[in-house]
Amino acid sequence: MRKLIPFSLILTSLLAFSCQASTLITAENLDRLQASHAAVRALDQQFQDDNQVEPNLVLAPHCDWQKHYQSFNQDNVTQAQVRQFEELIKQYGFRSGAEYYELSMKVTSQALTAMAAHLQQYDITPDANSAIGKSMLQMQQLNKVIRSCLTNADQAALKRYETKITEILTLMTADDSDGDDFDHNDYDTQY
Repeated sequence: MRKLIPFSLILTSLLAFSCQASTLITAENLDRLQASHAAVRALDQQFQDDNQVEPNLVLAPHCDWQKHYQSFNQDNVTQAQVRQFEELIKQYGFRSGAEYYELSMKVTSQALTAMAAHLQQYDITPDANSAIGKSMLQMQQLNKVIRSCLTNADQAALKRYETKITEILTLMTADDSDGDDFDHNDYDTQY
């Protein structure tokens, strides 16, 4: 019986470690994401100024984050911009742009899910003919793909680090909430 107790403790520890290791959503990576935010945001703004086009953010219905990252880059930025971004995020300890991209997408899943629930609760249908309506429909599509790609370890980590993720999302949305883009006529509310 004594031999079974240490074995079960070792097995439990290994399972806990393997669940944690199979997700990018760790305290250390979230700290990196938060620390890199201002620099990534500044670079993103520079890219938008250079390109004069809003990035097209669509995820194909698969969970290959390397392909998602490559597809986004192919559609939205130059190779020089990709190199610049890769160099920047490596300064914050990320191994690759795909790793950063996957982590940031998975972190946003909570906000996207909350937005979808809000729209459904108030029976709000985004207007596909308006810019913000198109953006909201795009976010719904993103959420669907991201949620389908979350592993059990990802979901557990999202719950475990909910407070930290909320801090990061607040930081991200503070940059985007200047209020100039909101138009109440972009929505069709049905009662």
